Amino acid sequence: MKNLKIKDVEDLHDGFLAVCEAVSQTLGAEGKYAVMENSDPYGQPIITKDGISVAKQIFFPDKFNNIGAFLAKQVAVNTLVKSGDSTTTSLVLSKAFLLEANGYFNKAVERGMDAGYKEVLEQIKELATPVNDQTLSKIAYISANNDQEIADIIMEAYSKVGVDGLIEVKENISSPNTTLTVNSGMMVSKGWKSPWFINNQNKATWEGEDVLVVSMEAYSADQALDNFLTENRFKEGNKLRPILIIMEQIADENFVQKLEQLAHRGVINCCLVQAPEFDHKRRALLEDIAIYTGGEVYVKGESEVIKAGVAKQVIVREDSTSIVIDNIETEAIKKRVSELKSQLETVKDKEFISKRIKLFNGASCLINVGGYTESESKERFDRVDDAIHAIRSAKMEGWIAGGGSTLAFISGRMKKQFLNKDEQYGYDLVKRVITAPLLQIVKNANRKHTTSFLKQGKDYLTPSKKRYGYGYNAKTDEISNLIEDGVIDSAKSIRVALDNAKSMASKLLNVGVVVTYNN
Repeated sequence: MKNLKIKDVEDLHDGFLAVCEAVSQTLGAEGKYAVMENSDPYGQPIITKDGISVAKQIFFPDKFNNIGAFLAKQVAVNTLVKSGDSTTTSLVLSKAFLLEANGYFNKAVERGMDAGYKEVLEQIKELATPVNDQTLSKIAYISANNDQEIADIIMEAYSKVGVDGLIEVKENISSPNTTLTVNSGMMVSKGWKSPWFINNQNKATWEGEDVLVVSMEAYSADQALDNFLTENRFKEGNKLRPILIIMEQIADENFVQKLEQLAHRGVINCCLVQAPEFDHKRRALLEDIAIYTGGEVYVKGESEVIKAGVAKQVIVREDSTSIVIDNIETEAIKKRVSELKSQLETVKDKEFISKRIKLFNGASCLINVGGYTESESKERFDRVDDAIHAIRSAKMEGWIAGGGSTLAFISGRMKKQFLNKDEQYGYDLVKRVITAPLLQIVKNANRKHTTSFLKQGKDYLTPSKKRYGYGYNAKTDEISNLIEDGVIDSAKSIRVALDNAKSMASKLLNVGVVVTYNN
């Protein structure tokens, strides 16, 4: 154990800021690339503009620096999980909070920050516009770093499966081309029980191919499940077999913790999901999943052994599970769909029956991202993945003018006055911080407007100077109407980025002790 020293807290902040600064360089259409060493000594260096990928590669030999770096990564991961986009923006805002506060913080300052934060959220909601196909295309284009080919492929995929459908991305270094393939896929509205099951940290998902799918009408584990996991955890070549467990209801936390530990230690490769819906609806969907994957529902106390289904691919996110199979023309699936269609004329809950039919008839798209080299394929993969998540996020809460301009516009509108000077300090802190993404984009562009724009500073951004939607377009190096230019962002992703940045800043500014183990 180590006692607190002032330098220890400074080192914590230094590690945090170092990650934020490195990631900040990638923000915007003119953001810089990061070149990273490959963990494989024989692998090619990784070239990317993806903020989360950059953050996760940064480690320090100093413990206090490393704790700070981990906290920065946590901000990015939380933003990724909640919105799927704007991880870089979240770290730009985090950096600004820490630097602008200059170490001054107390509960009154925090109250002022909360007031400013709530006002920003209200204005984002007020300014947000619902999406349509045209705006989704623009968001795809911007998030893909102004690559029209990628944007067109993504929009074609969404035309096949719908905005709520399953679209996955894979690298394909065997071809320089990026292609689209349509498969069958079922998506249910429940995700992983715990983030400890995640095996793809970059995407905050659990993923597997050739997956055993266990459907259980049970609240806890029993000997049959223990036996199944023991017998099936390996496939040929002693490679762990991915196993998805979908349980009617999860009531045994000890069982969850046991699975978490086994997964974290690499003993098994599994994910635990609670079945969607409630009561009889939950049991009906559980049976649908079993039929879809070619398995049977295991009923605790009645069934003797577990008969798992098989999926070609499974992706489990925080709030959804996608199951892809090879063939939806099996007799069992045809029979179940026929039964459901016949019920449409007799049952009261026609909406639920229609939903189940739609699940069976779902489609999925796979985008194979090509490249001449492994580095090129990886960089393009990151852009495609970002664009897909940005569209999903925009669908939920609409879009706003991008490039940091909306936050800068809101900053100019923030006029509240407080009697308490510390509350005023906290409120003004938020007002200054939310201009940081725009200023970082201008700085990263490093072109003719950069110096003059930065010198004019935040006063240039007030509503009296420009209307909502106007700002700096890094691609053209001009001040213009960003909405007409198609420079727009997901309202949800910006909100989530600010939420995570402000939350972590409040904690870091209030750190009083740092504890590490002595080696």
